[in-house]
Amino acid sequence: MELLDYILTSEIYNFDELINVIDKELPSYPIEAELLIIDSLTSLYRPNAGPISLTLLRKALSALQSIALSKKLAIVFTNQVASKMEESQDFRPVASASTRSYSDYTIRLSRLSDSRTEISFEDINGEEIEVLEPFTIANVGIEEFAQLFQIVI
Repeated sequence: MELLDYILTSEIYNFDELINVIDKELPSYPIEAELLIIDSLTSLYRPNAGPISLTLLRKALSALQSIALSKKLAIVFTNQVASKMEESQDFRPVASASTRSYSDYTIRLSRLSDSRTEISFEDINGEEIEVLEPFTIANVGIEEFAQLFQIVI
């Protein structure tokens, strides 16, 4: 419960608002955090995908990179995934070429054939660095959470 006192959330409902917050408001906002999480950076981009939106997304990524360096802040953003329905194993992150070029690491969640999930860590070139043991996501969350993660407060 103590951890919740340190969490600040914001709800943004359209792509233009997200880009405006990242590009205009966030750089001058007095951030006293060590980690900024944006979930999801591309969900609002997806319905508006096109050359102008892609340019704005790249501008936002550049602004996030600048914020990370100037404020010594770790930034994590999630990406929506697009897939072809007839080819269930063909998953591609939305705007993956753009987001990867601004990311030091990619954390990929993959569903295995036995319905468990696997987390892999990739470098900027897409090379796999490490893979965690497969786990099961259930109604209560990750069943093997204590085996995979250690929370230090």
